Amino acid sequence: MCGIAGAIGSPDLVRSVERMGDSLRHRGPDDQGIWTDEKAGVGFAHRRLSIIDLSPRGRQPMVSDGGRYVIVYNGEIYNYRELRQELIDLGHAFKSETDTEVLLNAYVHWQEGALDRLNGMFAFAVWDKRDHCVFLARDRMGVKPLYYGLTPAGGFLFASELRALIASRLVDLSLSPSNIADFLELGYNPAPTTVFRNIKKLEPAHCLVYRPGNSAIKRRYWDLGSFVNEPAFSGDEGSLLEELEELLIDSFRRRMIADVPVGLYLSSGLDSTLVATMLCKRAKMPLRTFTIGFRESSHNEADLARNTARYLGTDHTERYLSVEDAVELLPQIADIFDEPLADTSVFPTALIARFSSEFVKVVLSADGGDELFAGYRRYIWSQKYERTIGRAPACLQVTAAAALERIGPRRLGHLYDHLSHIQMLQRLTGCRPVSGSAGKASLLADMLRQPGKLERFAHWNRIWPRKDLMTLMGSFTIPDAPSTYGAARHARDDLTSQLFYDQSYYLADDILMKVDRATMAASIEGRDPLLDYRLVEFAARIPAQMKLHNGKGKFIIRKLLQKYLPADHIDRPKRGFSIPIQKWLRSDLGIVLDDYLGEESLKTAGVFDSAEVSRVLKSFRSGEENHSMPLFALLIFMIWHRRWLA
Repeated sequence: MCGIAGAIGSPDLVRSVERMGDSLRHRGPDDQGIWTDEKAGVGFAHRRLSIIDLSPRGRQPMVSDGGRYVIVYNGEIYNYRELRQELIDLGHAFKSETDTEVLLNAYVHWQEGALDRLNGMFAFAVWDKRDHCVFLARDRMGVKPLYYGLTPAGGFLFASELRALIASRLVDLSLSPSNIADFLELGYNPAPTTVFRNIKKLEPAHCLVYRPGNSAIKRRYWDLGSFVNEPAFSGDEGSLLEELEELLIDSFRRRMIADVPVGLYLSSGLDSTLVATMLCKRAKMPLRTFTIGFRESSHNEADLARNTARYLGTDHTERYLSVEDAVELLPQIADIFDEPLADTSVFPTALIARFSSEFVKVVLSADGGDELFAGYRRYIWSQKYERTIGRAPACLQVTAAAALERIGPRRLGHLYDHLSHIQMLQRLTGCRPVSGSAGKASLLADMLRQPGKLERFAHWNRIWPRKDLMTLMGSFTIPDAPSTYGAARHARDDLTSQLFYDQSYYLADDILMKVDRATMAASIEGRDPLLDYRLVEFAARIPAQMKLHNGKGKFIIRKLLQKYLPADHIDRPKRGFSIPIQKWLRSDLGIVLDDYLGEESLKTAGVFDSAEVSRVLKSFRSGEENHSMPLFALLIFMIWHRRWLA
């Protein structure tokens, strides 16, 4: 696990590359390396977090035998031992035990075709001295990040994090108002966009070739969409469980390979419970587990996680996150997350990464389980909505939306409070809380205006409605939201379509980005055993009724856990890994709102209408509407702006 950076065709090459590498010190405090070819105008920087083969033989940038290729690489190749032996049989020699050297030789032998053979998380760059070009690639699910951009002088930069491109002092840091609007609407920027106009993210499962003087050429090398369109698994339940268990065991086994201590994040959720249980059943010594708790019982899962840890016999450690801790962490969030991310779980994620780094250097998490096996409540509520309101003709839904907005909240207040489906909508939108009849009317009106099922599903996760952003950013022209539905429209059923949509965007650009930044800021490596691509491909073919059954998600995971655990460790209420944001913004955390969302601060950023921000803030504080998530998104952006641009 490391930090990588590079510059091609840039002035002051050596110093620029050194600055980029230095900015990524937290990603690799164990070693560093710089390689430059000033005649060719190319330089690579690497920061190393030593996990496999801790010797200097693993130092990067690494040059191939013969000297034609140079690689910088971030990640882990979990099948590197098999690939190494295959390459030895093909005549390749090795000087180290690192997966870096395996990856380099795999590229030497198979070129781009090596990507099809890799099982792992990775982002890497290879410079070809003979053909004078650079090849970039990112893993299938997007576990490891990779940013790139062109400089005004015609150069090309890439790095593991935005901060390295900023540190280069070579890239144009103009903001994109439309991309800022996307961030405020979603809470993240979907790849390939960032809030910067001229910096992009390489999409998951993509590779890119850049030749100086030419534009970059991208290609998708793996497509999950092809699996969600295939017929569902047709075997019986027993066969399905057996194949799923075999894939899980192999994935877990591979991700325990390390020359340093390994631990696991444990919550009360089914996914981390599954990972912990299956690992403990096969471990030779007690597994180290870590949990974050909250004083607020509505969000606390530490007690349940502790009970599971006791049952499994793990070496368990827990810490509690308070609003005072959040206030202390808030200014540091923008430093940890150098790309704005409006996910309230950044606080517990950053804290658990910090305290687990005191004990281990590699930590496993259960990210991806909700998106693979239908764990979020929105999948359940979406089905209920489509069975009721969603069946009405589109013209009637649009008419109803207009009526709700025209009649006004006061006269509808009592009616709203007694309509169960409206209460359902309010409960559903944990990521966009609403309170009072005005909020309910606005939410339902927004839902009714969506043109299709997938658009309505995506709307559950919206933070700022697009029409409100027009007012918030009135001095800019905000285009309609970009269409990000793509192949998700063509999945074999509605639930598979929704899962594929979340896997393609929310998982990669929110969840995985969050975990990468938090763990790397603490100089530890995060691994995601549920995102082995073979497991992802298999999960895509699991029938919808084996994921969402009788109003409960993760049906197949529950079935599998019955083999290992008693029922009271399985049938638990779903709790998200998030903070009580509404309560905290109304108490200590709310103090910072006046600072970052004050008129002078907003004027410095030059993006938002201060009068509209003041109106939203006043409405929230008066209790008229719960704007906690919109305000949190705005706060995160302003903290980020002050840290990186002001």
